Amino acid sequence: MPILAYLNEIHYKGNTIYYGHDLGYQRLEKEGREKKDDALLKQAKKIKAAEDYMYNHATNSLAISTEEIAYLRKYISRPVHYVAPYFFEVKQDVAPFESRDGILFVGGFNHPPNKDAMMWFLDEIYEPLYKQHIPLTIVGSKMPQFIYKYKGRFSNLQILSDISVEELSQLYSKVKIAVVPLRYGAGVKGKVVEAMANGVPVVGTEVAFEGMPKDAGFIYTGVNTPADMAAALLEVYNNKEKWERLSAFGKQYVADNFNKESMEKVFKGLIG
Repeated sequence: MPILAYLNEIHYKGNTIYYGHDLGYQRLEKEGREKKDDALLKQAKKIKAAEDYMYNHATNSLAISTEEIAYLRKYISRPVHYVAPYFFEVKQDVAPFESRDGILFVGGFNHPPNKDAMMWFLDEIYEPLYKQHIPLTIVGSKMPQFIYKYKGRFSNLQILSDISVEELSQLYSKVKIAVVPLRYGAGVKGKVVEAMANGVPVVGTEVAFEGMPKDAGFIYTGVNTPADMAAALLEVYNNKEKWERLSAFGKQYVADNFNKESMEKVFKGLIG
């Protein structure tokens, strides 16, 4: 029995706050549809029921995705509040465009969307960039064996598993672009915000930029086809002016939206 159900059963009178993080069922639902997997779709329904119970019975709930909050407020009667999922220190001194080289992907490979993203990228997108001698570095824990097999096809592919925070920081200071070719997922993608905090422009799908606060000044758009993603990567990779604009925007965006002070304000408002 969920703890919240138990508290309701014993008529607990205190304030309860549910931190939903993201709608996990949506990721499974998207994956199930992509793979035509009925088992995943069935699991997604069970998770949705559990998540809906929490949102409908907590005094207040927290969620990290602006799109998911808008969706929840259509049918959840209890209050759902936005909170940034994490905060980052923005890197002030960023290495210039001219000193950088290569594309970077960061992700834990225990997470199925990251496996799918890299397989799709390596099979259908990277070839034209490889032919222009643009190196690719893949970083992540639990690196699957299938990734290593691509080294036979792409000689400038670098694969790094379980590197330190300092080593990752050094990579961010050397690469030109972070690529996030996710085809399904949920919530806000930490790899996107982390790259922006380091002044590294991001090229990704619409899924990559899901959930992030967006106003009229938000300059990122997702690209969902192999041809469009390859073209977008090449445009940023070869265009110093656009690279610098995206780099500056990303740092300011993270400073404004993913900071410790805004998180503290939300929690103080609920807890007092």
